Amino acid sequence: MTTKMADPSASPGFNPPTPSPSPTPSPQPTPQFDPVELARKINSGYNEYSQGIPVPALDAVSVMVDAAKNIDFWKHNPYLAPGLSIAETSAGRNMTYENNLINYGIRNPKINAIFKEVGLQEALKRSMLEIGSTGNVYKRFRTGKPLTDVELQDFAKTYEPTNDNYYNIIKSQMDTFARQ
Repeated sequence: MTTKMADPSASPGFNPPTPSPSPTPSPQPTPQFDPVELARKINSGYNEYSQGIPVPALDAVSVMVDAAKNIDFWKHNPYLAPGLSIAETSAGRNMTYENNLINYGIRNPKINAIFKEVGLQEALKRSMLEIGSTGNVYKRFRTGKPLTDVELQDFAKTYEPTNDNYYNIIKSQMDTFARQ
């Protein structure tokens, strides 16, 4: 014998349960760009790296902060240039090409000659503009948001194709600057 259950929706005044709304994340405020805080973190990262001994890269912190202020790519990846400077030239201690803090374009003798003439800050400014805004080689990395790990791996292979460990090196340096 089968017992039939009463259908509650047939009862007068029955209101079916209202489904719980799915949780929606609270909108997070977009962090405001703080050039003073960025400069503090970069300076602190260089000081940690060099154990307090001044390095040439300290003279270029303002260029890195200005690039982060004015170029979308660097705004989203503000610790990449300091990371590159450590990976490439030990924060300027071991520059193979004069004034080329991040070894940008070193296979091009014209770039090396120009950078030798213009000085460290101007050379870095031009490098950061080329990578972050005007150059074609790095165009695919200008996504309008921070590089993902996969994109950073691709960037590392593009920037230094002969070093399989380059991603790990720059990622580690970027993390050091970010946690200052």
